[in-house]
Amino acid sequence: MTTLSAEAYQAWVAEGCKGDLDAWAGIWAARQEDQARKRKPRREKVPFPKHWALQERGEGGLQEQADRLLWALIRRGALLSYYHRPDRRNMAGEMAGVPDCLVAVRDGLVLGIELKRAEGTVTDWQTLWLRAFGDHGACCRSIEDVEAFLRRFGVEV
Repeated sequence: MTTLSAEAYQAWVAEGCKGDLDAWAGIWAARQEDQARKRKPRREKVPFPKHWALQERGEGGLQEQADRLLWALIRRGALLSYYHRPDRRNMAGEMAGVPDCLVAVRDGLVLGIELKRAEGTVTDWQTLWLRAFGDHGACCRSIEDVEAFLRRFGVEV
């Protein structure tokens, strides 16, 4: 006699009880294995580093560092929230120049941070947005720049 899970038995009944139960058990197991192979593997949770000396790979490396820093500050309670815009230059309707990170420090205080590589240039649209933020907007070229900018507004980094 074959033992099936309740889920497998319900599937067998839903199929109209076609074939004998032993054959169905083999088919069910094969389906489950096939679905398991097709599933994307789960990403490992990476602990935050104790220091921010990650390998810089252009602006992408700086963006990863900024994400980790800002998330760690939220978990410590130093920030309310932040939003990091994904790189969507080619998407229709995407507004040009909006800073990469929007950071809510406390009620009523939102900062705009544009992340650039050392040799990167700020576009006219980005300059326009940073001017709209006034003193609350900055172009940061390293994680140290991000930390210094946050310190200006009382964030303990």
